[in-house]
Amino acid sequence: MLNCLIIGGGIHGTYLSHVLVHRAGIDRVRVLDPHIEPLARWNRLSANSGMRFMRSPAAHHIGLEANALLAYSRSHPERSPTADFRGRMLKPSYALFQTHARHVIECNRLADLRVQGRAHTIAANGRGLTVETDRGLLHARRVVLAIGRTAVRRPGWAEGIPHVFDADFKRDDQSPWVHAVGFGGGITAAQLALALARQRPGQVTLLSRRRLRVSEFDASSCWVGPACRKQLARTPDFDARRHIVNQARHSGTVSPVVATAVRQAHERRELIHKVGEVALRQDDTLHLYDGRTLQADRVILATGFSARRPGGRWLSQVIDSLGLPTAACGYPVVDWGLHWGKGIHVSGPLAELELGPAAPNIAGARLAAQRLHGSLS
Repeated sequence: MLNCLIIGGGIHGTYLSHVLVHRAGIDRVRVLDPHIEPLARWNRLSANSGMRFMRSPAAHHIGLEANALLAYSRSHPERSPTADFRGRMLKPSYALFQTHARHVIECNRLADLRVQGRAHTIAANGRGLTVETDRGLLHARRVVLAIGRTAVRRPGWAEGIPHVFDADFKRDDQSPWVHAVGFGGGITAAQLALALARQRPGQVTLLSRRRLRVSEFDASSCWVGPACRKQLARTPDFDARRHIVNQARHSGTVSPVVATAVRQAHERRELIHKVGEVALRQDDTLHLYDGRTLQADRVILATGFSARRPGGRWLSQVIDSLGLPTAACGYPVVDWGLHWGKGIHVSGPLAELELGPAAPNIAGARLAAQRLHGSLS
């Protein structure tokens, strides 16, 4: 029997496995994920977006110590620390973040903890939990649900149009196009449009519903520290917590650096930025509500993920069978240690009523690990 089975092998699941094995000293830990390679889905989605620098600062990564990424960059003579970080927040380049992540995974043999497969059911047994997967049964004393969002937001007019977060979308494998439109107003849409403009300068439009809204992060930095989370903890009503979390999010925003890059690309005519809402798409023509039209033989959505609870029907069945408590919004009601009940713990979006709006992010993985370290040890 495993001591801990983590379901989900993205940033959260991979980092948690690192912490539980190499810091908490818990043996018999495994990560169940459809992909055999750690961070496989994260790697694909982040590559599709075309990001060049992370939105998160240098302290947010999958290494154990907060300064691990900085130390890694300085220990490799082929890299210049000043070139690999941007701004006073020391935001690392995407290339550096990825190189360091591969280094951490390889050095700590995190790939050896993987079990490739999908969970179908979770049932209580006399000693813990039994997880039925498409590769057989797994038995564990504890299960951590570290699943991320997969359902994308898709406007009504956009049926059949690819989304940058679709499971089968690959930006570099798109058929040849003359003029492309990236639709969305957040950082992913802006990064996507900039990446497409590097391929075909002057042949790309970023179409957003409103002018770009600028924010350094997608939630106030106080949510990474204890101040805002203390306020959340003092709110016993979980509907009120949901309101606090929703209001604290800076959804659909871009970082100052990306906003500047879009403006400069627009001024150089490498990229066109238009503000408007699509009423109808007919063949290669987008009709806007204000009467304007936009010609594009390639349209890609970058409208983010749906805010509904991840896990879909599968998790609903688990909730019903194990009697797990949820708020009116459908999200888990958990305690300080992110314990949901029946040996189930959570991380990622499922923990946001306890950890706040930063819960889905890399910072949220590190916050969750601090709590799970104590509750699972």
